[in-house]
Amino acid sequence: MNFFDFMRNISNPKQYVMNYIKQNNNPIISNMVEQIEKGNTQEVENIARNLCKERGIDFDKQFAPFINKK
Repeated sequence: MNFFDFMRNISNPKQYVMNYIKQNNNPIISNMVEQIEKGNTQEVENIARNLCKERGIDFDKQFAPFINKK
């Protein structure tokens, strides 16, 4: 079974991905998913900024092309 066949057999791909992410044992990712589900975009951004900072990544520089895509 290839990837596309697999995805066709999933009734709700978004829910499948969210469930898959939730199953990890990373509390940061679990918290981020919880904030996404609550619609708390500011907290999601704060988590992403902190993760980038820990890894020496400039969040604003990396995020700008994504947000400016049309």
